[in-house]
Amino acid sequence: MCPIRDASGPLSDELATEAFARFFKDKVTNLMSLPVSRPNPIICNGIPPTFSEDEVKEALSNSRPKRSSGPDEIQMSVLKDSAQVMIPLLTKLFNCILKTGIIPYGWKRALVRPVFKKGDPSDIKNYRPISNLSSISKLFERVLLNRLNILYPAIDGINQHGFRANHSTISASLEIQHHLSYFLDKGLSVGRGF
Repeated sequence: MCPIRDASGPLSDELATEAFARFFKDKVTNLMSLPVSRPNPIICNGIPPTFSEDEVKEALSNSRPKRSSGPDEIQMSVLKDSAQVMIPLLTKLFNCILKTGIIPYGWKRALVRPVFKKGDPSDIKNYRPISNLSSISKLFERVLLNRLNILYPAIDGINQHGFRANHSTISASLEIQHHLSYFLDKGLSVGRGF
């Protein structure tokens, strides 16, 4: 990797680490000031207000067994390999979180690593932060997402294509093309903004 530079020249590894930390911290400072509220439990359409072991098992089986880990140093592959023992414990933990609305503090932490984007590799602005989160928090998010998809299959609207099954930039492009063609066929003026 090319040495990181500032106005005075190349930085030592220690100073480069500090420079990355300052740079990435500035990017997320505003996120830390967002208000936090405790949600009311979701009870809807006869779906139980607690997670079942089957829901946790399904989410775990669909998780990728990556070797990287977050601050908890627990790899997803370890959770998958110990599923028989872990699923009842994780289910109990997830239901406690669902009931109280309190997320463990450790889940709000991440290991942030710089990943080069493009341009001059010695310019710190050409890097983006990648956050490795806790494997257990990612599993909880998956269980919660699966539940929300059951309760509200169209919760994110027809125009949401990212992070949805069977949706992509291709489906987004086709939807835009469809709307443009429809309005042009009607003789209307069409514009778009991003």
